[in-house]
Formats: sequence, structure tokens, C-alpha cells
Amino acid sequence: LFSKIDLLLYSTYFFNCSKICPIYSMALNKWKFPALKNQIETQTQKAMKKIFTIIAIVAASVMIGSNTSNAQVRGEMGAGLNFEIATGEDYTNYGLGVKYQWTFLDNMRLEPSFTYFFKKDNISSWDLTANLHYMFDLSPMMNIYPLLGMGMTGLDRDYEPLGLNNENDTKFAFNFGGGMEFMFTPSLGMAIEYKYRIVDSWNRSHFTFGAVYKF
Repeated sequence: LFSKIDLLLYSTYFFNCSKICPIYSMALNKWKFPALKNQIETQTQKAMKKIFTIIAIVAASVMIGSNTSNAQVRGEMGAGLNFEIATGEDYTNYGLGVKYQWTFLDNMRLEPSFTYFFKKDNISSWDLTANLHYMFDLSPMMNIYPLLGMGMTGLDRDYEPLGLNNENDTKFAFNFGGGMEFMFTPSLGMAIEYKYRIVDSWNRSHFTFGAVYKF
């Protein structure tokens, strides 16, 4: 037979055995621990409520996702503006751009864009890119997407103040990343993106904050 100390140690592990094990229930009654028994049952009920709450939240999320999985429909188009920060190798510059969006398949979108980066340290640049997005709808007004794309990057080096000739280079670019889009109305929304752009030996991170109008 268990001593009182043994019962206290093992009660946590066998907290729910009283409902399925008559011997354990009789032991609790024999040693006259009604307070301990009530405490175990109370903690069990609380734990079960938490579990059911978590299950309900997960189920609701899945239902929302399934009900809105076709929110990005074929033929939808949009246009917008971007503010972009490009950084890497101890060099950061800022740019403004325009973009066009075309959902050519359900939940699959093509986005060509052009961004001009303002001159800094006698260097200005531009990006011409076409990205492919696959949309995952979190709610009727919000989605996330991975992105993959390619394009061209131009570098303009202004050496005239130094009495040298200017240099202009155009390089092939490849980028990948992801983003999130939130719609304030069915037509007007905003997006936040991160992409890593590979341009020859000038690889950098790009952070984009944009607005879009859909039509």
C-alpha cells in the first residue's frame, strides 16, 4: 500500500485515473483525501478546457482559410507604388517604384515592377523585375506569399566631380523572398515585402513598403 507521501507524488501522474480505475478511486476514499481529489479534478477540468479552446481556435483558422482560399481570383489586376530600402556590404540606399499586378491563375500572381534608387556617394541605380507570387489567404482581407523572380539592375557611377568618365553597368538579377498584403477595402491595400537580390557580386537585402489599388 502507498504511504501518504507516495500518494502525493503519484497523484499528479494518475490525476485522471479515478474516472477509469475503481481501485484508485477507492484508495483516495480510503485515505480520506477529498480535498486532494477535488483539486486534481479541478486541475483536470481546467486543462481540458484549455485543450478544447486551442482545438477550437485551430479549427476556426482552418475553416477561415478554406472559405477564403479562392479570394485571389483569376483575372484580378492592380497597380501601385513602392518605397524600397536596399542594404548590404556597408551600403544602403532608398528608392521609389511602380508596380503592376496580374492574377493569371487562382492564387498565382505576376508582378512586374520598376524602382529607381536615389543617388548616394555618386552612385544611383535602378531595378527592373518580374516576380511570381503564390497567395495564401489568412482572412478575406489579408494574405501572405512567397515570391520568386528575375530581372535587370543598372548602376550609374557619376565620376564627373572627380574629373573622370562616368560608368554605367547593367547586370542580370535574381531574387527570392516573401511578403504580406493587407486590404483596407476590396480595392485599396498595402504590402510589406522582403527579398534577397543576387546581382553578380553585389548581393543585397531589399525591404519594400507598398500601396496597391486593385481593379
